[in-house]
Amino acid sequence: MSFGNRLQTLLKSKKISQEKLAELLNVAGKSTISAWINDRAKPNADLLVKLSEILSTTPNHLLLGGEQESEIETLKRENDLMREALEAYRRAEKAEKELKEAKNIEVVLNKA
Repeated sequence: MSFGNRLQTLLKSKKISQEKLAELLNVAGKSTISAWINDRAKPNADLLVKLSEILSTTPNHLLLGGEQESEIETLKRENDLMREALEAYRRAEKAEKELKEAKNIEVVLNKA
């Protein structure tokens, strides 16, 4: 399924007209949306993000298709990524502290 087909399907399921979508995105009327639906053009990155928000989907789903990740799955995945980042930050802090302690010991030993 193409980008245009996915867009058209989502618009129908959300009961959003091309005119309404153009208004919500502040683009030049129905012709812009029609070009997207007919795969003659694609929105820029900013509009793609806004479009995915309006349609309660992700930019990846609009562009690539496949299974649409639920909001809960997205939050879980983001939570896991944040947890990993926090752990990496803690390890870096610990390594920095250990390095400072090692430098302090080296200074003391060099004075002795």
